[in-house]
Amino acid sequence: MIKTKKTKPVKEEEPKVEAKTVDVKADIIENLKNFENAAKAVSKALKFLRAEAGLTQAQLSKESGVSVRSIRRYESGDPSMTINTLVKLFDSLGFFCKC
Repeated sequence: MIKTKKTKPVKEEEPKVEAKTVDVKADIIENLKNFENAAKAVSKALKFLRAEAGLTQAQLSKESGVSVRSIRRYESGDPSMTINTLVKLFDSLGFFCKC
């Protein structure tokens, strides 16, 4: 008969969730700030390039197939624009995107 040594189970320490949660929240807040800044930059670029091209929002709408209402929202900083819409608008302004 082989005798084996019984060992007590080792109790693993649980990770400190609180500290990690704070870091995740800070990261989320920082990413949201970056996202808001990016949306503002795209908004300003769109408005500037449209004006430089001498187009009204209605003319850009006709060229791009994006509604005037959406163009107004995007130029006002609405961050809900999809990549496809962004490509359509910038392509219509002569800036071709390879995405």
